[in-house]
Amino acid sequence: MPDDLPALLRRARAVTRLPIAVGFGISLPGHVSVLGGLADAAVVGSALVSEIEKAPSIDAAALALGNRIRALKEAARHGLSRREVAP
Repeated sequence: MPDDLPALLRRARAVTRLPIAVGFGISLPGHVSVLGGLADAAVVGSALVSEIEKAPSIDAAALALGNRIRALKEAARHGLSRREVAP
């Protein structure tokens, strides 16, 4: 992730109350973990497409997708810099 991403997201938050999602280059649980304190969402579509492309069968793709999604979800829940969200 770019070094200036936190500053860019702070500038975006200063001008909008809309949720902010980050998606370019987000593919690993560590990426999602760090984003927990910076963005409202991590877009991981390309990472999931990559799992499908690598899989030798539909069943293998389904298993790989489930594993990747669980890992990313766990990283989002227990991220390094998880931002507290008001109910």
